[in-house]
Amino acid sequence: MKPFLFLLLPFLLSASETTEIRWSSSTPLTWADFTGVIDETSERDAWTFSGFKYEYDWSEVDGKITWSMRAHSFFDRSKSWVKKNKKDAYLLAHEQLHFNISELHCRYFKKRVANTTFTSNIDAELKAIYDEEFQKLLDAQIEYDEASDHYENEEGQLTWVEFVTEELSKLDKYKASNLFSE
Repeated sequence: MKPFLFLLLPFLLSASETTEIRWSSSTPLTWADFTGVIDETSERDAWTFSGFKYEYDWSEVDGKITWSMRAHSFFDRSKSWVKKNKKDAYLLAHEQLHFNISELHCRYFKKRVANTTFTSNIDAELKAIYDEEFQKLLDAQIEYDEASDHYENEEGQLTWVEFVTEELSKLDKYKASNLFSE
């Protein structure tokens, strides 16, 4: 029985990992990525579940803190959905920008972390930075939907596309997942 459980466990882990897509400029979302249960009662035509997360290690030697961190934005396929009769390129571009906004705020987070001198209270300090940047991400997602009127306002949509594209370019050095203290 134990060998069967050991064989099954890698399958379960790999199945759960396939619900998450990491952001990549070379791999845009497709409608096939939206596999979640559709909320037919929602006024929305689609829903993108995205965000960013991090993990880190740190040590203190002679009062000096050194750390390494991995952070990335993600799209959760199992929690993202689109109504069947609404799958068009314009709506997909709107949803892609939600994911791009998650990547942008992940880069803002990495920039803040890279420019912070941590103390032995690094756990709380990192969490505070994450919480602040994640709240800014949530606020930005709402602002984007309001400005684009949930993709109905083409001018508002274009303004956000230009803003996010420019900001991602400015923060290109924070594109990599791994970050290290100096």
